[in-house]
Amino acid sequence: MSELFSQIPAESSSAWKRFRLPLLSGAGLLVIGLWYCGYARGEYLPLATAATEVFHHRFAASQDDLIYFDSDSAWSQTMDAETERKSFARIRRKLGACTYKGPSSWFVNSNTNSNGTLVTLVFQARCANGSMRERFTWRIIAGRALLVAYDPTSKLLLTD
Repeated sequence: MSELFSQIPAESSSAWKRFRLPLLSGAGLLVIGLWYCGYARGEYLPLATAATEVFHHRFAASQDDLIYFDSDSAWSQTMDAETERKSFARIRRKLGACTYKGPSSWFVNSNTNSNGTLVTLVFQARCANGSMRERFTWRIIAGRALLVAYDPTSKLLLTD
């Protein structure tokens, strides 16, 4: 075995020493990142997914005020309750009843400078009059998911 290493030129040995720390640091960060993705998937994704199911139930039942008053302050700063009711009524009118599949993708942002952890979920909806893509952003605080943003996308919503 030592014969094998004795055949390696000295230059490559010093190159290994020079790049060893950055390579090992990068690998360590990758391992930590992969661990956190698993943690975030188990810790935050179920809360945000359950909150989305509650949203869909309330949305279908036209319980818009419950959605509004149970949301994050960032949501109520974006629009008032009356604007939300009109917007949701328009979506229901144009798309009809929907069934949902998802999340088809998700993203977690745990910025220590913000209040809570932000989770973004994307759902696909098959509705009576067409399809819709929904993007939700939830703020997770103390084991609770609060709606920060809701972005429905459908060709049917482009015109009135």
